[in-house]
Amino acid sequence: MKDAREPGLLLYSFDDITVDRGSAQVRKGGQLRRITPRAFEVLVYLLEHPGRIVEKQELFEEVWKGTFVTDNALTRTIGELRRVIGDSAEEPRYIETAMKRGYRFMASVTVLEGGTTVSAVPLGSDDTDTPEDKPAQASQTGSQSLPHSPAAPLPSDLFGGTGRPVRSAKRFVWPAVALVAALIAGLTLWNPFSRPPGPVRTVPFTTLLGQEKWPAFSPDGNQIAFAWEGEGRDNFDIYVKLIGTGEPLRLTQHPGLDVCPAWSPDGRTIAFIRLHEGQVTLLSVPALGGSERTLIPLNFQGSWYGQYPNLSWSPDGKVIAFPDKNPESMITSIHFLSVESLEKRKVTTVPKGYLADWCGAFSPDGETIAFTRYTSEGVADVYVMSVSGGEPRRLTFDQRQVPGLAWMPDGKSIVFSSTRGGSLQMWRIALEGGTPEFLSFGGDNPLPGTLRPFAVSRLGHRLAYVKTSEDSNVWRFEIPWGTRPVSRPVKLIASTQHETGPQFSPNGRKIAYEAYRSGTYEIYVCNADGSADLQLTFFGGPMAGTPRWSPDGTRIAFDARLHGHSDIFTVPASGGAVRRVTEQPSNDVVPSWSSDGRWIYFASNSGKELQVWKIPASGGEARQVTKNGGFAAFESADGQFLYYAKMTDRGIWRMPVNGGDEELIADIVSPGRWGYWALARKGIYFVNLDSPHHHTIDFFDFSTKKKTTIASLTEQFDTEAVDSALAVSRDGRWILYTQLDQAESDIMLVENFR
Repeated sequence: MKDAREPGLLLYSFDDITVDRGSAQVRKGGQLRRITPRAFEVLVYLLEHPGRIVEKQELFEEVWKGTFVTDNALTRTIGELRRVIGDSAEEPRYIETAMKRGYRFMASVTVLEGGTTVSAVPLGSDDTDTPEDKPAQASQTGSQSLPHSPAAPLPSDLFGGTGRPVRSAKRFVWPAVALVAALIAGLTLWNPFSRPPGPVRTVPFTTLLGQEKWPAFSPDGNQIAFAWEGEGRDNFDIYVKLIGTGEPLRLTQHPGLDVCPAWSPDGRTIAFIRLHEGQVTLLSVPALGGSERTLIPLNFQGSWYGQYPNLSWSPDGKVIAFPDKNPESMITSIHFLSVESLEKRKVTTVPKGYLADWCGAFSPDGETIAFTRYTSEGVADVYVMSVSGGEPRRLTFDQRQVPGLAWMPDGKSIVFSSTRGGSLQMWRIALEGGTPEFLSFGGDNPLPGTLRPFAVSRLGHRLAYVKTSEDSNVWRFEIPWGTRPVSRPVKLIASTQHETGPQFSPNGRKIAYEAYRSGTYEIYVCNADGSADLQLTFFGGPMAGTPRWSPDGTRIAFDARLHGHSDIFTVPASGGAVRRVTEQPSNDVVPSWSSDGRWIYFASNSGKELQVWKIPASGGEARQVTKNGGFAAFESADGQFLYYAKMTDRGIWRMPVNGGDEELIADIVSPGRWGYWALARKGIYFVNLDSPHHHTIDFFDFSTKKKTTIASLTEQFDTEAVDSALAVSRDGRWILYTQLDQAESDIMLVENFR
């Protein structure tokens, strides 16, 4: 066989794969595949010696040139090769493993020079035999030795050793011309949809200990960047991993929370978000590792309600799209950042009465931005608009939860996850609009997992999503005051799903809470010992939450998104008809009752800022209470003062019920952590998150102004459960809190997604 290192010898081919020695490129089905230089050298060496076992030591000496290298490095390299050429270690078609020895290239290989077959080595032949040694075999097998797809015949099907046609031109001329032209021209772009995909197949991409989230495909679709909290479950950092092989490459090592990676179009850079010490920053890092670049700080503070700021690069690599808040109104809209000048520009304007614009994503041609517009928390629809400005165009009219979206590679449709069908599932809608199409991913079963952070490859039929197993439950412990000993916390309200937002009834005999047990959050009531669950709401879609007891214990107020915007409702504590209390065109959330039961307080965005309002419990005209911002208000037991948190400022504030100036009572509770405190007669219980690995429940005493730690929590305290994660009984004996008891997630890869 002629030495492939000789000048002029450029191409190897097998099946639908060509390996160009001159340009160090591999193409499969005409599509350029990304490969590292070392893996390419190993591939070429195996192709030079097909049909025989190449010993490991031989590869070390010929490819690594005597450099020290481990067996693991060679194993990873072979794994990369299998990924590039579409092979499998379990059922090999091309590269066979000889246990403890080396590797053998199994398939027939054709070597071409200038479009002419120099040699065609069939399976099982010895590469030491040259065409001169076996002229008959070379001439006979040049047209028949290679397995091939009828839809894409290889050059060996067309030319013998002398370059003369050996098959019917009528049968093969057009496929041949197309393929040879592609090879000679060196096309690097091939329509991935021109080849019909195989059956849909879902496989794990990561199976690491802990949580892996926020997948993002590289431009060629062969790598995925993601965030992983590490084996110690101590902190999320950014990693990159090849599909099908290899260990993850760690790109960031920082005590902050690094999330939401996004690749630049040239594949050289990854942008990401960092949350550290209350500050949120947009940064970038080389995709192969290196020094970070700080881009700009963002205006997020406190919780994101489980939604992290996603990033999207424009196809020309000049702009990054991302959501950010207006520091005054705290309304989130889509912004553009110039990567070169770091100039920031707001792109979308959220209409009055709406909550936020989120999930901004550039179309493949860079002319359109898709995003989700939230009417209220958990209620959104898909919109598109020109990147040059103008009015957004609404594509969906479901008013349901839409945690994420992505463009299909052809730019003609958008894939999004939504609860429009009840539970969270995947849908697709055409850019022109119309009825969304349900995506079943083969069979009748919907795609499993949360579908919250997902990604679609722009160069092929691949989708990555996060399969999550999480379980948050309500725990209870006895407050160790006086001679009362410290007790162990008890899991009180639990299931395999999520329970949160607990609140004691005034007499302490009942607990109201919200639970995700039927595909959406509904309001429940149970006994103080956790028994006798009673479901009070049955919306079956719109999210309901933050239940609050009336002073006499007969009714429960809560918020729900029954009509798109959030409103305040009440329901009998024993079950019965739900009654709507607020009807203004704004988001009204987080209710509580006045001490005499005549009024219901709530937070509303009916003005420029979130303020506390109140409305007669029987319905009527609402009145604004706070002037400088307010959220999650509670009236003192004596009816004298109103205590409340803020979404933009740290601390718990107080003002007279009958009106007057506000004052900062305690410098506790971070902005946005409005559910991390509970009002008692003598002070305030609150969750102290200052130490990321040792959360505590503390007590702020009104009389002494001192803080006392009363209990230590595990690192599994649910820091995302901002909606009333803490409650105290009126007699001051018991505390309820929400704990995340299980949190595991893996990234799944869907092949042949379409």
